[in-house]
Amino acid sequence: MVTSKEISKDILEYLTVANPRAGQFCLIPKIHKPGNPGRPDVSVSRHPTEPISECVDLHLKPFVSELPSYVYNTTDYLTKLSSSDISEETLLVSLELVSLYTNIPHDDRGMQGRVEH
Repeated sequence: MVTSKEISKDILEYLTVANPRAGQFCLIPKIHKPGNPGRPDVSVSRHPTEPISECVDLHLKPFVSELPSYVYNTTDYLTKLSSSDISEETLLVSLELVSLYTNIPHDDRGMQGRVEH
């Protein structure tokens, strides 16, 4: 892409991660829940895709923030909620995920020839 002048050498340098590493998995304890279960998290610091993700975010943010469904933070949500622009047909929903990956087998043999429904 540099040769065909689709991107500059500076952009190539920015997108190239020196000494990349794999994502680091950890559990963040939910101290407000009984038994303090962990919420899985993967750090992508110095991961090969980190600068690409930043670049995509930078270029999409101006468009996404203009969508009517975009919510910047809690204050923005509360402002939109109290505005008269919300129709009476609008259904507001709140969700809490309890077990996102319950059907993923935890051994290497689990998925061979098996389909979850």
